[in-house]
Amino acid sequence: METEKRVRDVMSRPVRTLERNDRLSMADALMRTERIRHLPVLDDTGRLAGIVSQRDLFFSGLMRALGLAA
Repeated sequence: METEKRVRDVMSRPVRTLERNDRLSMADALMRTERIRHLPVLDDTGRLAGIVSQRDLFFSGLMRALGLAA
């Protein structure tokens, strides 16, 4: 019988994270360098505030290119 894998068996270590006030360019560079598509975002206390993805960065760049975002 095959043993069922757990998340810990396939997750990336060490966990790469961002802080809420980090620049999007930093997120993009980290994703490219580490070859990852999602990054946890931490608040000022170190607790999870959200997740930023490559798709988020793509749409943000698209909105800026179209003049729809500041």
